[in-house]
Amino acid sequence: DQLFAILAEVGAANKPIAISESGYSADPFSISLGDEYIPFLFAGSPEKQERFLKLMFYELRKASNPVEFVVNYQVRDGDLWWQRLFSSEGDIFNQFYQYFRDIGLYAGDGSERPATVRWKNEFALPIAP
Repeated sequence: DQLFAILAEVGAANKPIAISESGYSADPFSISLGDEYIPFLFAGSPEKQERFLKLMFYELRKASNPVEFVVNYQVRDGDLWWQRLFSSEGDIFNQFYQYFRDIGLYAGDGSERPATVRWKNEFALPIAP
């Protein structure tokens, strides 16, 4: 929330910025924390993913910094990648990677999400220097 204020404070309000590997999971998942089983639910959804993009683009439009580029972590969900690489979901390291499994703008089957539409609409806008 304070990133752009901090940049301005240190004299970097006009420095170009780039957003790389951003994203928000479109599906919920849970992990266990610690030695004792304490479930933690990350309540991701397609609507929350779209809201994340909406807020990110809103903040970027308000900033005085020129934006060089914006990259979402994945274009399409990594369901098949997940199945091949992370078969042991009990491992806390593998549980962490659940966040990235459903972070694509498109679902694993290639269907569009609300975030896909938001992304396309934002990048259809004219470039204003």
